[in-house]
Amino acid sequence: MRQPIVTLLAAIVVSAQQSPQEASRARFQKNTLAAIDAWLGGGPPPGPWRVTSPSNVTDVKHPLQRHGIVKAISSGRVGDLRVVVKRARRDAKPKRRDAKKRAHALALAHAKDELAFLVGLRGRRGVPLLLGGWLERGLPTLVVADAGRSLAAGRTVTANGASAGDSRKLNIDGGYAALARAEPLALAVAILECFESFAGVGGLFLEDFRSDQFAYAADPVSFALVDGPRPLDDDRPRRWSSRSDAPRPCAADADCPPTHAYHCCCRGVSRDDRGCAAGAGPCHCDANTTAAPEAAGLCRRGTCAPITAQTHAFDVAARSYLLPLALDHLSGAAAAAAARLLADMRAADPDDRPSFADALARLRPLRTAPRPMASSLKKMLLLALATSQALRLPRLPVAKAPKAKRRALRAAAVASASLAQRAVASTVEAALPAAEVAAEATLVVARGPSPLLNAVRGLATAVFAFSIVNAVRRKLKKRAAARRARWSSFATAPPSTVTLEPPKPVAVAPAAVEAAKAVERAAPAAAVEAAAAPPKKKPRKVLDVFRKKPARPVELEELLTVPAEAALEGPAVAARRFSVAVAGLLISAIPDALVVSPGLQSQLVAPWVAARDARAVAAPAVDAGLERWKAYSASVGPASHYDFGARATDAARDHEATAIPGAGLAGAWAAQCAATGCVSHYDFGVRATAAARAAAPDGAEARAVAVEDVATLAAMVAGLDKAEAAATFANVVNAVLVALVDAAVPSLKRSDAESLPPLQKVVALTAAAGGVFEELGLVEYAGTPVVYEGRASKSQLQSLFSRYAAAGVAAGLSEDGDATAAAADVAMVDTLQAIFAISDKQADRLAQQVVTKLVQQMMEQAQAEDPEGLLEALAGASGPGGMPGMPGMPDPADVEGQMAALQQLVDSGQLGDDDKREIKKMFAEQLGGGDVDEAIRQANANKDQLDPQARQALDLLNKLCL
Repeated sequence: MRQPIVTLLAAIVVSAQQSPQEASRARFQKNTLAAIDAWLGGGPPPGPWRVTSPSNVTDVKHPLQRHGIVKAISSGRVGDLRVVVKRARRDAKPKRRDAKKRAHALALAHAKDELAFLVGLRGRRGVPLLLGGWLERGLPTLVVADAGRSLAAGRTVTANGASAGDSRKLNIDGGYAALARAEPLALAVAILECFESFAGVGGLFLEDFRSDQFAYAADPVSFALVDGPRPLDDDRPRRWSSRSDAPRPCAADADCPPTHAYHCCCRGVSRDDRGCAAGAGPCHCDANTTAAPEAAGLCRRGTCAPITAQTHAFDVAARSYLLPLALDHLSGAAAAAAARLLADMRAADPDDRPSFADALARLRPLRTAPRPMASSLKKMLLLALATSQALRLPRLPVAKAPKAKRRALRAAAVASASLAQRAVASTVEAALPAAEVAAEATLVVARGPSPLLNAVRGLATAVFAFSIVNAVRRKLKKRAAARRARWSSFATAPPSTVTLEPPKPVAVAPAAVEAAKAVERAAPAAAVEAAAAPPKKKPRKVLDVFRKKPARPVELEELLTVPAEAALEGPAVAARRFSVAVAGLLISAIPDALVVSPGLQSQLVAPWVAARDARAVAAPAVDAGLERWKAYSASVGPASHYDFGARATDAARDHEATAIPGAGLAGAWAAQCAATGCVSHYDFGVRATAAARAAAPDGAEARAVAVEDVATLAAMVAGLDKAEAAATFANVVNAVLVALVDAAVPSLKRSDAESLPPLQKVVALTAAAGGVFEELGLVEYAGTPVVYEGRASKSQLQSLFSRYAAAGVAAGLSEDGDATAAAADVAMVDTLQAIFAISDKQADRLAQQVVTKLVQQMMEQAQAEDPEGLLEALAGASGPGGMPGMPGMPDPADVEGQMAALQQLVDSGQLGDDDKREIKKMFAEQLGGGDVDEAIRQANANKDQLDPQARQALDLLNKLCL
């Protein structure tokens, strides 16, 4: 019979001299056993439980283990959290009463072991979170948070718990193998922390040691034991076949019994059945695994060696799917340190093996090793390196210079001139090969002044500096063209080259007229709520910070409630109700925005929310799709674009094999939608993600405001003067804009990332308002452009603009996409410029600062991750200052001075024909003997893409080479 858990844990307490590990186990026993026994006897739960009855768990389905001996496992949900339900059960329905009692006692003992594991080690790494449980016929049912996906893939479990088919075949989940490749050190640390929790601290031992006993998650990296281990007695081995309370004397290893077959890798319990020789029958271990010597039986100094936590140290280092799988992907010094750690943990003598705490202390420092930089970061650093080294070139006299110095001059001039030519001809991206050449060639050290070298160096500096800014500005303008044209009906924006068709007025249906009446009826209620509120102080007049004269009202609540609707007559009543309707619609389109008092805001948005709910109920296609999604999830498993994009879940990994080559996970999801129908609740209007847009038909866009809501407003506009309706609409938008921007200003005191959410609300307002304004046919009646007219200063608005622009530029230049790319839309940067009334000149200055700061942050990141890499070359020489805050980049004032000196040098005639031929020859050599004139003509073809200063640099290049 299974030894009682109380006896096993009490043996830890009564030892005469307790080690720190034994003291920890004593605390484990003291803090858990009494509470567990009290709960099983009808007392309070042994902890702060969230789940205390079956009604707390919903959507219980997908049995994970149908025929377990002592428990049945299912999945479910507690709120939005995925959970695992473990119900203690008897193996069968025995006919004899004594057999029934034994089955009940066995199930209860296993449940108490698992409770001791979950309660006593609650909160430790690698221990699933226990949410609660309840009792059914004297046996507990436990509910724990889902710890992730199982390590084992494709394993079939039969009634007796043995693996069907070839039990030696190790099937490791593909996502787990990918995680080991991507984050080897993080996974190794998570594995050791898990074993340190239950074996090192809890004094527990995992007898049925199998890969499907563990689960993992990738974001963040975690590793957990999902089945409760048994208590471990340090004084004697944990025998599976023969159990006695005293240490077993022995004369040879054969006298010592093995542990469980799944742990000792044995075929049975006799000495002859130990080991897993090929072709000798079924083995109870995964392939490529070995057990600790004491697991199979180790006689040491006349006594069988005990099973301790050090036994699991051997297991972790020997099982191919644990530490070896993760640490095999290391290289260099980290790989050597990992190999030494594995060898020490696999020592034959248990006393020579490090503890889990020692192993963690040796492994954690390896995580600070530099990681390879992203390709985009390397490109930017190469460009910065090339320019900085070109600036640091010493001067060298052209006439009568020593031969070695002339070679140095030649190499440096070639590199700098080539960088300038290629940067002009093909923008920054195409200049990367030349940048690499410059980074190597300009390391030559020489001395002395040289007008020729000064001229070429200034030219390269100017063209490089301006080309970066121009490349970014062209990308921003190209992506913002369509949205700028759409917003132009609302705020002043640069002229657009996009040809737009005249807007089509929205047809007003009878249902929309009824909806409009319902919205109008909500307006008096809002006025009553405002009238019941305490009288407000007289509002202070706020001047327009740009025009310095009174402008539109800036308080939305005042705009909607003062004067009271009862004091209005005729058209003014309709205009007031239209204002209330517009405010409610726009606020409901902005997630988590609080623009007015909560009571008034709830009344404003209530009609629109009710209308959307009614449409959802009346949409049979949506209901049918939801039912199809539920049916698919019940039969196959959850599958959505969220699974294929934002995070890797079970369905994502299951469909990786069927992904379209080159299309990624979003392509796999799109293919699945085409074959079986889209199966995500997000597809039915909850939220549109990047993957959803990727799978949408061409030309389909997610609407900020539903067509039915626009039709409701159109029914109200039909009874108003169009010019008055346009002015009323703009006043409401202006008031909401002021509230949102004022709420975003305090975020300037926090990090850049914390400024994005409030600015997202501003962007959401502009997108929703611009679209509705255009669809209502009010563009031609637009009057004064909408700009911010609140209390924020110019500097605060410019700071907000800079933070959003920085996030937008980072998102636009991102190769893989990240959270910033989802939070900032680069196409809306120009919109913020318009509503913040920032001039083009000021916007250019801010954009230049944004690019400088972005590159500086990338360089700092590289310095932290790879201090011995490219930045070592940047620090190897001294030179002139750079852009503010970025070493090595040219200051605009220095560039202008160099350009002026170069122009003066050319005009003075100091560069003769021989000097110009020498420069042209340098270009020809750099181009591999190509036609220099043709190369410069190609550069001139892109001249319209440069600003005046860069064009001036190209003109000087023409004078030098043509």
